[in-house]
Amino acid sequence: MNALSQSGPPVRFLTVPQVAQWTTWSTRTIWEMLARGELTRIRLGRRCTRIDAAEVERLIERARGRALPEGR
Repeated sequence: MNALSQSGPPVRFLTVPQVAQWTTWSTRTIWEMLARGELTRIRLGRRCTRIDAAEVERLIERARGRALPEGR
């Protein structure tokens, strides 16, 4: 069994514009999050950056957990 055939969810890598479209965050915000280390980039070359979609989902879930309950 090779690494590609292991069980588990597939890894999906997104470009900065794809993350921006999905989350409605600006590309500038995403680049700032990458610079601060809030998101981890995968560099595939000098000008080729990708972001793991699962990491974006975890960041969103953490933010939801910090949100105040409705009515407060």
